[in-house]
Amino acid sequence: MKRFITIILSAIIAINTSAQNTPLDNVFKQIKQINDWYTPKRSIGNFGNGDLMISNTLNLHFMQVCAKSICGVTPVNGFESDSIAAEFDSKNKKDSEKILSLIRHNIDSLSTISESSYRTDLHTKETDSISYSLCFNCNGYSAEKAMETVSFHYETKQNLGCKIHKEGFGELKYGKIEPVGESKPFNLVDYMKTIMPELEKKGVKMRQFKWVYDDPTAIKSEDYMYTETLYMEDGEHTTGITYGTMYYLPRSKKAADWLLAIDSLTYNFVDARHDQIFTYYFDIPLEVLRPGCLGRINSMLNLNDTNILVACDEDNYYILVTHTKGVLCVPTKWSKLKSFVNGKKEYLK
Repeated sequence: MKRFITIILSAIIAINTSAQNTPLDNVFKQIKQINDWYTPKRSIGNFGNGDLMISNTLNLHFMQVCAKSICGVTPVNGFESDSIAAEFDSKNKKDSEKILSLIRHNIDSLSTISESSYRTDLHTKETDSISYSLCFNCNGYSAEKAMETVSFHYETKQNLGCKIHKEGFGELKYGKIEPVGESKPFNLVDYMKTIMPELEKKGVKMRQFKWVYDDPTAIKSEDYMYTETLYMEDGEHTTGITYGTMYYLPRSKKAADWLLAIDSLTYNFVDARHDQIFTYYFDIPLEVLRPGCLGRINSMLNLNDTNILVACDEDNYYILVTHTKGVLCVPTKWSKLKSFVNGKKEYLK
């Protein structure tokens, strides 16, 4: 049996927010208190159309685990016993119920002060789907031109061979558009001058690297952490070459402070230049600095063909200044490689 509900609401009141102050801040905070791993990805960017785009996105993934004592299905690899799987499943189920209830309650409250809102629920025996869309500054009620929005989408699918357990995926997102006038090219020269004193500090080591991905058929998927299309030249986006410089310090409080200092300089630089073309990601160094986080690599500043990455492995904290044409392909053992060309690895000596 299917249930399909559509609700349209409207109100006159709108709320003023910014990248640091959004209508979802309280929700994000409460979700983090339930499960510390759920932290929103926050970014600001000018993509060349004269607008500053502000985005806060929280991705959710709830995995219910099969256990013979509950559903008769053998637990997946990684659980030493059926009882451990059952315990994990119980906690994860409680967390997911709390978080989903929290999100729905808060969005229902926000809908009363939005200009318009829309909600759909679709439930079957195998799947569940929930969608919300709220607009606070609708700019003529056009989704493409809406200046401030909140959205949430969540859906589940049944575990293979199980009629009880499900796996759920969701996205909670806040977006805002601020006109900034004519967009200008990013001043990379001035930016590098701004952060270079940190990159050249005493004790900071550096080395060059090169990653080539122009023959996808010759590369095993396990050789790569991820691939991402950053910059397309002449429509080509299936291959890529990345080269650049790694700057790094041994893991320590000094190195952590070094990363945070570069992050602060980067934010202050772009915050004073909203009319230039860039994408800046908040909180990435903090994510990399999470205890026990090894081998992590994330974007801090994206400038189409140039990317500033923050990273860590078991030995060091890194800043990578990369230049990419086509697809950015990050090798699994990036910190140990001098070069990586279509699966052929040249390790550091």
